[in-house]
Amino acid sequence: MKKPLRFCKRPLELAIFDVDGVLVDLAANFESNFIAAAQAVGLPTTPAIDYLHAARVGARAHYASLRDAGVGIWGLMGLGIERLERAFRAIERANPYPQIEGSREAIEWFAARELPMALCTTNDLETLLHRLDAIQIDS
Repeated sequence: MKKPLRFCKRPLELAIFDVDGVLVDLAANFESNFIAAAQAVGLPTTPAIDYLHAARVGARAHYASLRDAGVGIWGLMGLGIERLERAFRAIERANPYPQIEGSREAIEWFAARELPMALCTTNDLETLLHRLDAIQIDS
């Protein structure tokens, strides 16, 4: 009988992984992808650069979603948001985020021990599947 995995002296029943920042190195090229998407749809980049800098240094909070950023930075609505999202997703696919070193191996380690796993993300399904595919994790 195999010995159960333990964490903090308790049986480990589930491993939960965040996607952005734990499996996928979003910081590697998020900013350049974001600016490129703004340029692709004809938005001024200075407000985005200012926002990214302020968020990076802790002078303001990050927006929770690309949609929120489009509204907050440029006042976009409706089709403007959709255009920005489409451009951003296309740029992400052309310039995917790298894997966090050791993340795939950690998943494989837990899988070999048959521990249930879950993902924590605010990404839509299409984006999630693309990011997992980019780092070669079967979905």
